[in-house]
Amino acid sequence: MVVTTGLRFYYKNPRKYDSATLRVGTSANPGILIPPKQESWTISGGCTNACSLHINGPSALPGGEIKFFASLLHAHTAGREIWTKLIRNGKEILELIRDKNYDFNYQQSHLLRQEVPFKAGDELLTYCRYNTMNRKDATVGGLSTADEMCVNFIFYYPRVDLFTCFTEEYKVLTGFSKKYGNVATHGNTTYLKDWDGVKWNYTMVEELKNIPSYQGNDAVKSICIGNKGKIKHIQLQKRPRIEVPLPPEKDICAIGVSNASLPMANVIMLSFLAFLVMCKLMKS
Repeated sequence: MVVTTGLRFYYKNPRKYDSATLRVGTSANPGILIPPKQESWTISGGCTNACSLHINGPSALPGGEIKFFASLLHAHTAGREIWTKLIRNGKEILELIRDKNYDFNYQQSHLLRQEVPFKAGDELLTYCRYNTMNRKDATVGGLSTADEMCVNFIFYYPRVDLFTCFTEEYKVLTGFSKKYGNVATHGNTTYLKDWDGVKWNYTMVEELKNIPSYQGNDAVKSICIGNKGKIKHIQLQKRPRIEVPLPPEKDICAIGVSNASLPMANVIMLSFLAFLVMCKLMKS
């Protein structure tokens, strides 16, 4: 028996633009490496200007740009926070999105407050912060939920021939991992096997932590892949950098309570509320 099911839609007036998804972050391979017993460990990866130049085609908006309108942030079970920044000529333009309390079990798409133009030559950096306090071995990038990812699926229009915009830490793959990790040999090729049972020490952690500060021409591998596989651009290059960051946001929860920073009426009200709380605690 063959059963076929599905939906078929008919429409008379097609939309002016097709939308698509741009994956921005890091490759899901051992270039992602997080030591065990880390309360907070951050990595980053993203879209270099060499990749974003591919949007400057006939299907792009005038001036060679696309517009972002939504985002889905993705990491696995060690992920705690994810955010993406837009960079233009080394200057941070804006923070596209940030989830300060990322939870693998509660993933969702977020509509941006406003559409954000992304121009040919712009860059994107996606950051992921992890917690591995409950793990005895290092965590690497991969498809399993026990492994990790760091990706922002950004929804945009009009559709151009660019689907994947990744970087990976070349020095982690070719240097650090082969220096400290379990390796295997196949013919004349040596490659990383796994990190199971590897004992980490302070020197190893600090060495890995300092790799993102390396700014050589082979710092990262930039990977661009088109929607239909026509574009496949892979090269070693300097890592994207924010030369001029935005000023830090003010903490809206940090409210001063001194006499100098608040009107006297507010000081009296706060004192009265504190007195009520103290009375309630004494009664209980």
